[in-house]
Amino acid sequence: MEWDTSGMTLATTGDDGMVRLWQSNLNGVWHHQAAFEPTSYPHME
Repeated sequence: MEWDTSGMTLATTGDDGMVRLWQSNLNGVWHHQAAFEPTSYPHME
């Protein structure tokens, strides 16, 4: 979980690896704004 500097946007992640962005309005109601799927990179040795 991570807040932006304004405290109005929250980034969360869960067991599924998705990163979700939430934004609060002036009434304190949170709305889902975006979701990002995890990416994988080839293992480097």
